[in-house]
Formats: sequence, structure tokens, C-alpha cells
Amino acid sequence: MKVIFQSACVASLIWLTIAGAEPQQEQTQFEAHSEKTFTVKLEAKPHTLYCKATTSIEYYQSDDVAKVSGEIANEDCAASSGEYTISIRIQNKEGERVDLDFEETWQREDNQTISFKREYPIGKNVDLKRVRARKTRCICAEIPSEDESDDQD
Repeated sequence: MKVIFQSACVASLIWLTIAGAEPQQEQTQFEAHSEKTFTVKLEAKPHTLYCKATTSIEYYQSDDVAKVSGEIANEDCAASSGEYTISIRIQNKEGERVDLDFEETWQREDNQTISFKREYPIGKNVDLKRVRARKTRCICAEIPSEDESDDQD
């Protein structure tokens, strides 16, 4: 969407000189007029309709990988997409706890729940302490038109 504003600046200057007090003296008059038009374009990004997606996961350790499976559900809109972070906490053989983050994306074309299964490398000789799905984001693919949103009010 582009919005154009136009503004005009007008300046006038009148200069009148009367030399002396005598009525037959010459009078000089100077007048100027100036106009300038400005065009300003404002571009707006299309409206983004965010949705609330929920993520549920199950996980277990298999040697040097964390096996994670889960689902992403969204009741706000059918076609949608987003991203989430799988955060894995491990404990190494020295007893230090380390967090590993893996960024993931998802997309769906209908209103069905998304299922996923992934294996994440966690290293040798470590213990898997926990896995979390964090920062789940959701954006609806279709934004209702202004006519539809007016009907809902």
C-alpha cells in the first residue's frame, strides 16, 4: 500500500517604497510569488496476523543423539507457518551442564496438526537431562480481507 501526500508552499513578498513625502514622488512596488510542490511516498508492509501455536514433545537419549518427536497445533488459522527452538540440556563427563539450541521451521497448508521426528547430536559420554520446545512462533498465511474483518465486528 502506498500513500502519497502532496503539499504546496506558497510565499509572497511585497515590497513598497515611497521616496520622500512629496505626492509627485515616484513609487516603486516589488512583488514576488513562489510555489513548490513536494511528494512524499509512505510504504506500509502488509498486516501480519500472528497466531498461537502450541508444541508438545517426547524425547529420549540413544547413545550420542537425542531423539525428539512432537506435534505443533494451531487453532487460530489453517494455512500457517512459523519457527521454534529445540533446547537440549546435557551433562558432560566432568559434570558440567551444557545447553544446545536447534532452530527449526514448520509450515502447513490446512488445519491438521504438524508431526515431527528429529535426531539431534549431543556428543559422546554425555547424559541427556532435558529437552524443551521454546520460542514457538506462528503466522497465518492468509490475512482476512477488510470486508471479512468488518463482518466479524
